[in-house]
Amino acid sequence: MHTFASLMYDVYRSFGLFSKGNRRAAIRGAATFSSHQRFFGNREDERHQEQKHYDEIIGVLDAEQVFSTTQRREIFYKYEQLYNALMARPVFTELSREQIKKRYALHIIPRLIALDIYKTYKDENKNCFYHHIHQFLLKDYCPCWQDKKKGGLSAVQKYLKSLARKQKFSHTDSENLAPLFKVIENIRPGNTQKKSTLEASIIDCIKAYSGIVDDDTLNSVRVSLDNIKKAHYSLTVLLNVERKLPVINIISRYYRNYVDNGIKPGNISAMLCRLLYEPEPHDFIHHDTMINSIADYYHERVIKPFSLNINEECLQSISALKNIIFNFNDKTIISEVQLTDIAVKLKKEPHKQFIQPYIELWKVIDLISKGETEEAFEKVKTISLDDLPAGYLASAFLVIHIALRIKFERKNVKNGVFSLSVTSILENQGIYTDYIPVSQAYTETHSDDSVIKSTLLSESILSDANNLTIIRSVRMYNNMVRRISDWNDLELE
Repeated sequence: MHTFASLMYDVYRSFGLFSKGNRRAAIRGAATFSSHQRFFGNREDERHQEQKHYDEIIGVLDAEQVFSTTQRREIFYKYEQLYNALMARPVFTELSREQIKKRYALHIIPRLIALDIYKTYKDENKNCFYHHIHQFLLKDYCPCWQDKKKGGLSAVQKYLKSLARKQKFSHTDSENLAPLFKVIENIRPGNTQKKSTLEASIIDCIKAYSGIVDDDTLNSVRVSLDNIKKAHYSLTVLLNVERKLPVINIISRYYRNYVDNGIKPGNISAMLCRLLYEPEPHDFIHHDTMINSIADYYHERVIKPFSLNINEECLQSISALKNIIFNFNDKTIISEVQLTDIAVKLKKEPHKQFIQPYIELWKVIDLISKGETEEAFEKVKTISLDDLPAGYLASAFLVIHIALRIKFERKNVKNGVFSLSVTSILENQGIYTDYIPVSQAYTETHSDDSVIKSTLLSESILSDANNLTIIRSVRMYNNMVRRISDWNDLELE
């Protein structure tokens, strides 16, 4: 399935938002990208309003609406764009695709989390989700960078125990709070606790206090235990991240730096803030340019040190192939000489094992340029996507495959047949800006500028990610054919 969608399912589950018995987490791998959109609430039609699960995550993260729900959904969307931009970068390394994903995650996720805490947390919001995470990350015993302190789990235990011991209600506190301490002691690497884990122990604690303290004190006990419950929930979510990626020490380093020094202009944190939290309507830096700049920053620092030294001419040819496939806004004709020159430069590169997949893509494009589309289709069908390196290659081959299958096997193309292809295209193509003409029915608004619901808007093909991607694949193919076949005077596909 689409990796970013999978990540968001993990986030949703980490927050304990799946209802008991919900099998969505188990079957998510078989779902289409459109169903992921419906689940997270990207579809605006009324049939899917109850499925806006992104809003449930937002309701936990930012219940005080420091950023509006609309702004938060835009932030999630930009996270996804950034992921796609990173994964579309060609890489020339012995690292596997999974190793590349993990390296990117280890470097960018801690900064994104630290930034979100810094931009969202307000001192006056003692009940907000980030309150106890803020307090925890600033504690001396919280692991920070490369210090020698114990791991995140033991630090969380210490924080929760300290919070519990601050409650002074009677001389029998230790005994009365024993059920609570038992749960805290049970925080271990192999024991993932949930939001509800503490509830039974809190009930037992309240029962223990009942009868030995007055009503006012008992109410204070309830308030204090509720505060501990909130701390346990927030830090349990943080530990769920730690179990996936050991990043608490990195988050704490970034966060302490933000608290002490703020966001300094001109660095990567400032660029991320500008993209995610402080977008300007008429920013002189284009949105796509900003995302690509951030992706370049991380590629340079995370992947390039483990990459082979590929000559510049070869890299330019690889970029040219990407432009031929994906840039349907570019109408520049590619001459036979230019197309041949791309192959010559690719074949000059000594690291042939890493360049061969790009040569195979060039061969397919060359066949299409000569009008040998059936041969191109047969060749594309032999390409194993699992053997391709990280980067745009999988999307490029699939775009051509979809277009040629529609051309040659139109009668056999059934609903849903391209679902897996769409997922791979979306994950590996990078980001793009496309302008789609729409009728007035799409743009009519209420007095508050919200879009008026319409049958056209809710039923249109444009509301489905699979259909949009298939249509766009055909558009890209047709534009490619026009650009590379003009000198052969071939008819457009």
